Amino acid sequence: MKVIKALGRTFWTIISIVLLLVAVLCVFLLSPQVVSRAEVTIIVTALAVTTITFPPLSGIFGGNVEMTSKVESFLNGEAISDPVTATAQYQLNFDYIALIGIILGVVGVLLAIIFYRKKALLGVSSLFTLASTVILACQGLTFLFVNPDLGEVVNQGSIEGLLETSCISIGGIIFAVCMGILFLMSLVRFFLTTSSSKK
Repeated sequence: MKVIKALGRTFWTIISIVLLLVAVLCVFLLSPQVVSRAEVTIIVTALAVTTITFPPLSGIFGGNVEMTSKVESFLNGEAISDPVTATAQYQLNFDYIALIGIILGVVGVLLAIIFYRKKALLGVSSLFTLASTVILACQGLTFLFVNPDLGEVVNQGSIEGLLETSCISIGGIIFAVCMGILFLMSLVRFFLTTSSSKK
């Protein structure tokens, strides 16, 4: 019985560490992308999509970076011209909100691993993990919040007819999925610990 419990804890720990590493690496290496859409009328009315990308790590730590913008034009869902790519220097701000979310997630997972059988600390780790899931799921919003000038850059660089500007964070979404799984694992472990303590 002790061997089965030890194997269960080992398996649970390995899964937790792997998911944590994947989550943290993705959020650091996949910086958010800013996407703007505008209606362009030259001969016909088409949709111009401008995508601005930033190098790895800059999405969190900021700094003077080289942003790359790619403009594509579509008519009825089909590309009508070759993409136009340009680069420019930009000063990104430090995304402290996302970093707080990462730290909460790491602390939550470490608490769950170290205090595997402690009911109270498992509950705390679940809350930390849930908080990090919510924060990084909203990284696209926090990125624009700490870099408010990005909206103006997009507006200045867009042709008249701007429809919307949004920020997509693939790294933040992957982080949120991984931490959501870890939150559920921690929650299950919390209830199992609660039920075993009652026996």
